[in-house]
Amino acid sequence: CAAADEQSSAKLAADGTGGAIAAWNDHRSGSNFNIYAQRISPSGAALWAPDGVPLAVLPSDQIGPVLAPDGAGGAIIAWSDRRSGLSYDIYAQRLGPGGAPLWPVAGVPLCSAAFDQTIPQIVGDGSAGAIALWLDARSGTSPEVFAQRVNHAGTTQWPQDGIALSPGSN
Repeated sequence: CAAADEQSSAKLAADGTGGAIAAWNDHRSGSNFNIYAQRISPSGAALWAPDGVPLAVLPSDQIGPVLAPDGAGGAIIAWSDRRSGLSYDIYAQRLGPGGAPLWPVAGVPLCSAAFDQTIPQIVGDGSAGAIALWLDARSGTSPEVFAQRVNHAGTTQWPQDGIALSPGSN
């Protein structure tokens, strides 16, 4: 990516064909961070649109992308998203091998509970879906770790806003 302004926090995942898919924070709008991605061939050539394809371009920050291969030449990318205007939530998008979004525009919510959900991590589930986890402040006290599974079609599989992996007060 050679777009104007700042690109940062790039993450990379293998695409299953000897290349890779990268996702990053992108400040090309000049007012907030959005998420962009690019597929790279085994020889290092960019395969998608010049400067990457947008995952979420909204008038609020989307930050901290992480990604996992979907097992079909694409990837599932999760990030912290402040589109609510109040706090960060966790969203995800699946991109196909050609860079087209396979889920609704600007992604699907994995968690939109109260307070901030940040620092996502993600792993493929072996069925073109993924399991994401994140640090969650919904209790209003100590952060906890929550997780959500999303299938190949972008439908969450566990209870709304995820399940607690580390419930407790510390």
